[in-house]
Amino acid sequence: MQPIAHGKRGAVAIAALFAVVLVATLLVTLRASAATTLAGTAANAALGGGSIEQVEFTAYSEEVVGPVIGRPASGFVGTWQIMDSGKVVTVTVNAQTILKGFGNVPPATKSWVEAKGKRQADGSFVAVKFRPNRFRSGEIVARLTETTTLAQVGKIYRSYRLTPVESVLSSSGIYRFAITKGLDEAGVAAVLNADKANFVWAEVNYVSEIPSGPVANPYRTWKWGSNDNTGYINQTALEQVDLPPVQGVYSGTNVVVAVLDTGIDATHPVLAGHVLPGYDFVNEDAIPQDGPEPGQPDGPAEGHGTHISGIVLLVAPGSKVMPVRVLDVDGRGDMVVLAHAIDWAVANGADVINLSLGTDADANLLEVVIAKAQANGVLVTAAAGNDNVVTPQYPAAYPGVVAVTALDEANHKADFANYGSEWIDLAAPGVSITSTIPVSGSILYATWSGTSMAVPFVSGAAALLRQQFPAAQPSQIADLLVQTGMSLDSYNPDYAGQLGRLVDIGAAMQGTLPQLPPTVTPTSTPTETPTATPTETPTATPTATATSTPAAPPIEDPTFTPTPTATSIAPPVVRPSEPTVVPTWTPVPSEPTPTPTQVSGAVPYGPPYIFLPSLSR
Repeated sequence: MQPIAHGKRGAVAIAALFAVVLVATLLVTLRASAATTLAGTAANAALGGGSIEQVEFTAYSEEVVGPVIGRPASGFVGTWQIMDSGKVVTVTVNAQTILKGFGNVPPATKSWVEAKGKRQADGSFVAVKFRPNRFRSGEIVARLTETTTLAQVGKIYRSYRLTPVESVLSSSGIYRFAITKGLDEAGVAAVLNADKANFVWAEVNYVSEIPSGPVANPYRTWKWGSNDNTGYINQTALEQVDLPPVQGVYSGTNVVVAVLDTGIDATHPVLAGHVLPGYDFVNEDAIPQDGPEPGQPDGPAEGHGTHISGIVLLVAPGSKVMPVRVLDVDGRGDMVVLAHAIDWAVANGADVINLSLGTDADANLLEVVIAKAQANGVLVTAAAGNDNVVTPQYPAAYPGVVAVTALDEANHKADFANYGSEWIDLAAPGVSITSTIPVSGSILYATWSGTSMAVPFVSGAAALLRQQFPAAQPSQIADLLVQTGMSLDSYNPDYAGQLGRLVDIGAAMQGTLPQLPPTVTPTSTPTETPTATPTETPTATPTATATSTPAAPPIEDPTFTPTPTATSIAPPVVRPSEPTVVPTWTPVPSEPTPTPTQVSGAVPYGPPYIFLPSLSR
């Protein structure tokens, strides 16, 4: 866990759609193969005439996005079956199809892909371009410099039709842009990144995917239960994290834990009465129900948010869960949606944000919004991921975020769990964890595995500590959890120093809150005022009377740069115990719910694209 960056609190402001109408023809020439390139002429001028890599332009009329369910026996060329919005679409990849992002390895079954091309008369689809679905098609996220305006960049990059769609963090100058249909998004982002006069950074709207391969079935350790709560309240995981000494003493009373996930089934008897109003950023309404929308098929991540919420309340039964839906039933969302949701949770009173999700994409947008949450006194926990690799995952690896990996019941690293000495902070049980699931007849509980399940043990522990130390800063709570954790090296000699420490709730609650570093207010030292030395008056020439040089006024040493030792985060922020209702507009729910309290607000458009939940592999 690295030091926490400072930030300023700001409200999400949604920009109106920017009315850009270009009647001029795009500066492109479509070849007979329906593919050519578009040179960044305007951008080239903006960068002083330097050489800019051309951005690919490909003609297509439709796109198919979804997991691969059928593929050629070998190679890329042949017939692919892709599940798009619950329907199987046959996609033909031929020798003329442009392949991007695969290297020499064709995508495996269950991998999410994107095909751009043309629908044939028989209903099949011929792909002009075929690539992994790792980012939102036709979108760029960028942060403008302080001196740049939307009108300026729109004019400079008119050949890209760079059109602002919404403000993501208005106080930070971050916007989501649409670009010309067919342009290579990564290429456009690279061009904008090179333009430091107008952009601090630019990137694609990153997405990720549920792990692919023969063991990637998230139901591998999903076991349906019953209405018997014995396995839920008496599981060995509770002793593993040393919860029993705390039970009945601290419960996390009224501490708000925002669970940003697939939603929640608020009718579950364990959850009822503990759920605050939340928001659904996938379906854009105030009912974050865990499950498919009417008419939509089920998906592998359905129930994930309800399961996570049950673990939070198992550890901190007096806390309040704020459900914020950022993932659909396939476990997919994007960075823009997640950024809006984090900002919304902070504005509506979250004390802890549980992110049982992750990606290998290091996104500027996500780092900025998390730093802002931390600066407002919110502790963020996140899953390490389930690929059994040392590669950092995000947001877990961001500064100040508590990164959590998973153990089995013998304190051994779970076979799927990621690890790393540079970024993992804590470990918690994550194999066959029993918790709540959406009510299905008499079935109320089930077991699930993943680093996702380890995170809420830490979030619940943080809620208990927040109750005990209400004025504590997030860094103090995180440090206390790490300092009082148990070493795992003797259980995992092959991963010594790479799993963090096993969270020990009993020890943490008896611990002493670490002191924050003192704040040093620097004072600059002005340059000494030189003493004027009058010039001697020669006696041989009495008419030559010299004047003395006046003393220079004090000036600040231009080489002096104050380097204060800052506290890790800003002072505590007082929040309401219930989410704030901002009466700007009221979304109409698409289905009834037993908990119809709606939270209105400036809620942005959020497409349901990929953001990996840390499901078991």
